[in-house]
Formats: sequence, C-alpha cells, structure tokens
Amino acid sequence: MLYLFNSGYRPLYVRNVLNTLFLPEGYTNEYRYKYAGQTRHVNPAVYSQLPQLRPGTESVVCFIDRFSAAGYDYHPLRRCTFVSYREASDYIFFRVRLGAYLYPRDQPKFRQDLVAALGRFGLPKLTDNNPENTSDGSYAILTESLFGRTEEYLKDDEAWTVAVEALSKTRALSTTSEQSPVFTRASIHPIASANKPETPTVLQGTAIYELKRDRPYEFLLTYRFPRQRVDQTAKARAEVRLGDNARVLGQAEIIIDSHANSVPVRFQCKRYAEEGSGAISLAAVDDQGQPKILVSDSSLQYEFRESTLFWAKAVTALFVFTLAGAFIGIDLSKLSPFSVHTLFTAAWPKFTAGVVQTAALFWIFRLIGSKLV
Repeated sequence: MLYLFNSGYRPLYVRNVLNTLFLPEGYTNEYRYKYAGQTRHVNPAVYSQLPQLRPGTESVVCFIDRFSAAGYDYHPLRRCTFVSYREASDYIFFRVRLGAYLYPRDQPKFRQDLVAALGRFGLPKLTDNNPENTSDGSYAILTESLFGRTEEYLKDDEAWTVAVEALSKTRALSTTSEQSPVFTRASIHPIASANKPETPTVLQGTAIYELKRDRPYEFLLTYRFPRQRVDQTAKARAEVRLGDNARVLGQAEIIIDSHANSVPVRFQCKRYAEEGSGAISLAAVDDQGQPKILVSDSSLQYEFRESTLFWAKAVTALFVFTLAGAFIGIDLSKLSPFSVHTLFTAAWPKFTAGVVQTAALFWIFRLIGSKLV
C-alpha cells in the first residue's frame, strides 16, 4: 500500500486537504513531496521503488495534525489507487484516483496501530518537541495495508462527516477570526436519475466527466460550515463557475447559512456551444471585514458529447438529404418503362455518390467545429 500524508503546514497543503474531501469518488488528485535537498519527505528506499510501482496499487490519503496536544495525530480520509507519478524541481507528484471515504471508529487505537506499523519506515512524528520542525519524517511510505479490517472503519457519508468534525478541531483547519473553513463534497447527477451520480473516466491519468449535450445535470454540493455552531448569524458565499459552453439553470451563487446542508445547482450545455470541454469549480466570495473563507480550489473537468439520439437523428437526416439529392438528379421522363427496378438502377450511382459527398461535407463541418444539422 502507498500511504500519502499531508500535515496542512502550508496554505497549499491545507487546500489539498479540502480538495481531498471535495472531489467525487473516481476523480483524480495530486499530492507533492520533496525527494531531494536538505529537507526531504520521500525516503530514498521508496524513491528507488517508484519505477516499479504499478497503476492500481492500493493507496490511502491521511491528514496529520502536527499541533495535537499529544504529539502528531493521524486522520485517514480516503481510500484511493495509484495512477502515476512525475518529477519536477526536486518534487515528486503522486496522482491517485480517489475512492471511498473512510475514518476509524476508534481513532486513538488507529493512531497506536499506525505508529507501531509504520514507525520503522519513517512515519512523520514530533521532532525536537517542535511541531514546526519540517524535518519530521517520510510523507510517502510503501508497505503493507492497515485497512484490511473494514469493520474498524466508517465509510462513505458517515466517514466524511466524522472526519470533517475531527479536522475542524485541528489548528490548520480550525475556525478563527482570520479564517472560516467550509468543508465540501461534490458530485454530478443526471436530473432524471438524481440518486445515481455520474462516474468520471480517467484519460491519460486525468479524470473527466463525459456528459451529454442534450441532458440537464445537477452539481450537488454538500457542506459543513463550523462557524455556524458558534455564531448562528454567520454566513458565507460561494459561486459555482462553469465553462463557457454551459449555463446555470437558476442561481450560480450559494448562500452558506447553515452548519450543514446540501445544495443542488442545475446546469446544461448551451444550445449552440461549439467547444465541448470545460470545468466546474467552486469559488469563495470574500466579504470585506469578514474572515477569509477557505474552500476547495479543485475543478471538475467535463466534456459534452452527443447522445445516441443525436446521432440517430443526424444519420436519418443525412440519409434523407442524400436520397432527395439523388432523386432530384433523375430525369423521370427517360425511365421507360417506369418501374421500381429502373428507378433503382438509375438512382443507385447518384445515391452512392451522394453518400460520399454528404459524408465529406459532414466531416468538414465537424472539423471546423460546426454542425451540419
């Protein structure tokens, strides 16, 4: 198993914890670690094994509370599978496909088990009694899985909720006079089947939603707003942003005025959109004099594609167009005697040429980004 840790020590890492909680199951995310230089977080033994690390290797993402009163504390968040890695400027970027949420039923016991099992592999730990000491261990570890006993872990919605409650009490993600974290979870559903979320496809290591042009969808956002527990008048605002080829069916702004809620935002492909790809993202709207809103900065990539019904209509229209063109070019007065056979014999060469001409014309329109029909 590949263990990936994140302590939220810098703003970039805090955002990635929020991204880990936000992104739907099946989507991909990256986690970066320094492997060279004076302070490194990838053990040379692990680095040497990376070329042999196979896609699909079981993985897990864990958050480390480095400022816990009892020393480092560990919070597993998501199961995932390894997709790929890349190197740039002394950093390794691990890309994984996120799976189910999980969280231990007995978190203190999990901490003990994790320390006992991974301590010898350089598990990050409090160093020199200084939680700000970043030379504290290995943040990417390869070893056996601790998660075989599924009955010891919460999963799915319950795991996400309990994990959020635990993380909201940590220093990195606490509610203060300077920051207001909003923990979110997203999914995309066809409106006709709201209980069945769309599953992204992974293409060349990157997840993308393949959506139909002629169908409406829901971007379903579930959130927890901890500030509401201490101030029932607290509010936050966020805006759902779409690509230029999509339009919101209603309001794009979400008013966050409850401790917990789930808000659907409907959208659909624009009628005459020529560009197929785009992205959905969530952006906080900060109000002057208020704490900074912290939300995920990930986006969900999508591509609008034609439905089976569209292609059936297009083929039918092209067939009728070709057939009509073939008959227009026939001089019926020269068909003697007139019969279905003589009509077919005269029309067949023209119809064949018309099919080729129509196919070429349709291909040209698809290449330049416009539809023939």
